[in-house]
Amino acid sequence: MRKRILFLTIACCLWAQSNLQAQISLERERLIAVQDSDSVMTLDRWIIPGTFRVTADTVALPEEEWTLYPVSGRWSWDAGPLERSRFDTLHFRYEFRPLDLPVSMQARELIIPDTADVRFEPEEDVRIARRPLRQQDLFADTRLQRSGSLRRGIVAGTNQDLSLESGLHFEISGQITDDIEVVASLTDRSTPIQPDGTTQTLREFDQVYIRLMHEMGMMQMGDIDMRLDQSSFAVIDRRLQGVGLRADLNRFGAYEGSAAVVRGQYREMQFTGEDGVQGPYRLSGAENEQFIIVLAGSERVYINGERMTRGEENDYIIDYGLGEITFTSNRIITDHSRITVDFQYLRDAYTRSVVAAEAQHDHLLNNRLSFGVSAIREADNVNLSTQLFLTEQEREVLRQAGDDPDKAVVSGADSVGFRRDADFLLYSRVDTVFQGQQYRIFQHLPGDSSGVYRVQFSRVPDGEGDYRRVGRAANGILYEWAGPGMGNYMPQRRLSRPVEQSMVALRSRLRATQNLNVYGEWAASHFDRNRLSSIDNENNNDMSFLAGVQLEPVSTRLGVISLDVRGRYEGKDFAYFDRVREVEFERRWNLTHIDASREERLEGSARWAPAGNTHLDIGAGTISRSGFRGLRGDLHFLSREEGLPALDYRLERIESEDRNFGEDGNWWRQRGRIDYEISLPVGYLQPELEFEQEERLQKVAGSGSAGSGSPGSPDSLLAGSLRFLEVGPGLYYHLSDRFRIGSTIRYRKDEGVIGGGLTDESRGITQRYVVDYRHGSLFQTRNTVGVRQRRFEEIFRLEQQRTDSRGVLVRSVTDYRPWNRFIDTQVLYDANTERRALLQEAFIEVGPELGQYVWIDLNDDGVQQVDEFFPEQSPNEGSFIKQLVPSDELFPVIALRVRWRTAVDPAQIIDSHDARYSNWLHFLSGIRWHSIVDIREESRTGQLEDIYLMRLHRFRDDSLTINGRIFIEQDVELFRNNTRRELRVTADRLRSQQQQASGLEKRRADHLRIRAGGRVSRRYRIIAAASLGRNENSSETFASRNYAISGGELRPRVDMRWSASLQSGAGFSVVRRTDSHPENPATVNGTTVHLDARTSLGRRLQAAARMEYRRFELTGGPSSSMGEFELTDGAGIGNTWAWSLQSDYRISDFLRASLQYDGRTVPGRPSIQTLRFTVNAVF
Repeated sequence: MRKRILFLTIACCLWAQSNLQAQISLERERLIAVQDSDSVMTLDRWIIPGTFRVTADTVALPEEEWTLYPVSGRWSWDAGPLERSRFDTLHFRYEFRPLDLPVSMQARELIIPDTADVRFEPEEDVRIARRPLRQQDLFADTRLQRSGSLRRGIVAGTNQDLSLESGLHFEISGQITDDIEVVASLTDRSTPIQPDGTTQTLREFDQVYIRLMHEMGMMQMGDIDMRLDQSSFAVIDRRLQGVGLRADLNRFGAYEGSAAVVRGQYREMQFTGEDGVQGPYRLSGAENEQFIIVLAGSERVYINGERMTRGEENDYIIDYGLGEITFTSNRIITDHSRITVDFQYLRDAYTRSVVAAEAQHDHLLNNRLSFGVSAIREADNVNLSTQLFLTEQEREVLRQAGDDPDKAVVSGADSVGFRRDADFLLYSRVDTVFQGQQYRIFQHLPGDSSGVYRVQFSRVPDGEGDYRRVGRAANGILYEWAGPGMGNYMPQRRLSRPVEQSMVALRSRLRATQNLNVYGEWAASHFDRNRLSSIDNENNNDMSFLAGVQLEPVSTRLGVISLDVRGRYEGKDFAYFDRVREVEFERRWNLTHIDASREERLEGSARWAPAGNTHLDIGAGTISRSGFRGLRGDLHFLSREEGLPALDYRLERIESEDRNFGEDGNWWRQRGRIDYEISLPVGYLQPELEFEQEERLQKVAGSGSAGSGSPGSPDSLLAGSLRFLEVGPGLYYHLSDRFRIGSTIRYRKDEGVIGGGLTDESRGITQRYVVDYRHGSLFQTRNTVGVRQRRFEEIFRLEQQRTDSRGVLVRSVTDYRPWNRFIDTQVLYDANTERRALLQEAFIEVGPELGQYVWIDLNDDGVQQVDEFFPEQSPNEGSFIKQLVPSDELFPVIALRVRWRTAVDPAQIIDSHDARYSNWLHFLSGIRWHSIVDIREESRTGQLEDIYLMRLHRFRDDSLTINGRIFIEQDVELFRNNTRRELRVTADRLRSQQQQASGLEKRRADHLRIRAGGRVSRRYRIIAAASLGRNENSSETFASRNYAISGGELRPRVDMRWSASLQSGAGFSVVRRTDSHPENPATVNGTTVHLDARTSLGRRLQAAARMEYRRFELTGGPSSSMGEFELTDGAGIGNTWAWSLQSDYRISDFLRASLQYDGRTVPGRPSIQTLRFTVNAVF
């Protein structure tokens, strides 16, 4: 029997071996985003080493910069965080064998048991066998899908304090019982990175939640979106952190509730666009705060009352970090564009909580009666919060301020004493004389011991401030005294008032007959605008209600008829949580301004639908507010019957009487559109015609009909009166969903008020052209051109200083990938007119985990200057990050971006089997050429054609360009399919110029890099790299950044592979660079020698060590501080050493420890050493 078992075992092993050798490999391509915090990636197991290729963006990574463990699929990148941060994406391409086998197998393991609780210690070591703990044992016998990691560590250094590092990311989903499903995403790290606001769907980085789902309801804890919309009054939509519940008990009603901390404050903004300016349009806070952070996904953007869609291919993009919105070429912005934005933004004030609940029961009285209730309370915490950041004096100011925000203001100056190495700007109190009068002002005097004030400045309207923002060398936002009323900042701080708001709403609906409903709702609100003050509390409470009758659609011989009549009352002090009225409520009723007022409305609407896709809506209403009465009527006809032209027509008339402003108004509006699809033998044609007309006559209350009387006469028209007509055709041709071409043209004539009457104001033409074509993945192109031109009459130019405008928007994206991507090319052309701010550099201390810059006090004055920050030279050394802060002023510019990217890869069309038997084909399949041409220009020139037609000699003009850049790179790689040799040649050119708040800065760079190598034996590999280049930088403000460096470098290296678990390398470099910017050119001759080794002990331990000696000698000069940094690669003049040790130890399948130790010597200063130790657990 044993012989038979042995025979079967040997036969199975031989069969498995032959099957393994014949196993077909699979090819894999993976794209992984670069993470600064982790350099280890897990790929597929059983990778075939000779097929492995990895590129960072478009740069192929040489083998000495990474380590691959093909059996386990583990890949380690040996570069430091600074080097990794230069890239966005890693592209892996390899072949692997699809074997469903564990890397190692063992049924039992020998362990030494714990004898702490044993009465008698055994004389000899006792070992017992047990099944080893596996990752699957953490969630054994469950139906849960899980993934995640836990990281804990410390970072220490000679130039930094000890800091703790932690990170948790855990995702789980699946059934915890037969009826309950769980989905969870947990993390303990709140990232400051906001999602990219250029796509329609957001990917949020720090969403944390636990969601339990049942067929009868759901509960979510963590980050939640609370949305209550069943009521006409108690409406709220918030992004919160807390708990949310929802239950649907069928005939027993539906219930929803939340209790959470508010992440952001709700805000509504309305503004008008500018002719030819697509953006950015900057959002501000409720107290006029600038540079707010908008909560991602919380914004709702409207143009002329129509909801816009986010995304580069749609209507707008948004920078959440700066609160700026830019519209795409699909929406041409003019000064007739009415823009409304509802959003939530982060606020640095009190902790605000919200509790909300809503219940709805629709099955009362045999389903004839429904009843609902909504309750919301949102309030700032005035107990703990006020004790933390408000002084007793500030609390007293708030008590006396009541509801008036202008009284809740205190001085922005805080005497903190002189502090050397302060991470904020210090101001001195000095005397100055202006126009013969003496003033006492705040002034920043770097290093002066009289600088004992930390001052906070607040933005005020232009002409009401004494200070203005300026860009200087100081690290921070600097303010200078401009003179009384000559600035827009004041040294004051507006105190946030803690608020409390609540509302309860009761609603009901009764089905009187089969089609007739009677409904009503009552709501009461409480809004205390200052919880710390009892002043002005008499207007905190109010109520509102509505009632109506609704006739649901009834079929008759003439069609379907429906009717709705409703009345609504709102108290003067009734306060909403969210938008309840129409987006353009003021325009709907011709309201010049909305303030707190009692409001009564009576409205009715009727619909007649003679056919399935045709209906006629008729509405009328009246409104009464304090000092205002309005009457409106509207008509809307829509028909989209098959085989007939589609027609959409709207007509509105509003009459108003505004005693508050002494105006009577009469407003006519109409808008129509007709289009028709004409079938052709191939595709279809769609012509269209659209028009819009308005006439608004505003005159003195009580006067007769408007005429052309002289200014001041009773019948003269007031400012705000207007008349315009916009009309234009369009024509589109569609060929299925692959091809579309068409254009629209709109002509607009405006009339404005001059001399009390309407007269011709301007004429404008807007044109839009579209060409889209898609042929699978081979070829696709998307092209949009928009042209807007407006000319004003001479009288408006003289009396109202109106100027002609012209704007051109072009966006074209073309992809071409023929012959299985043998050629892969993309051409992007994007040009438009927008606004740009000047940027100011500021360095913020964030700690070694995120920091990338170090501060070196060059002049030893203890004051941080912008030009004293340098990139870190070893991992975990930097503790600052660079932030570009926009200026207050936005400049109109023409923005152009052109990018042409091409890759040629013959391996895509050469069969791998044929290449094995043809040296010529094998050589061709190893070639890859990559080319990038990137041109960017933001110019204030008035000559649009210079930018749009890419007249490059007009680019990067010192007086006109805000930001300009031309970058060209050519990269050729040979022998990509040969593991024994390599050759790569890269050449690039950069020309850039940027107008910053501190002044103009230019950069020029030209580089040629060659890398060649080969494996001389199975153990030795020789690599040589050489580079030649020139790098120039010039700054108007910072002389320390001026240099003009040219030179070359040679870097030979030998890699030795002693075994599969031990590799080492040695190399040196010879450098000669000259900075010709000083009068006496500075020349540096340098030599670098380095040794490194990598080892691994099975799957348990991987370690890498590196030692480097650097010697740089200077003749001539001296160079600037940044010039010396570039000449010596940051090492400094003299002899220096640098060393590093990295080690990873796999404690178990799901637990790993990492150690990273780096150090370097610095001429004239103590050595810098950093240590980072982390433990990672993978679930």
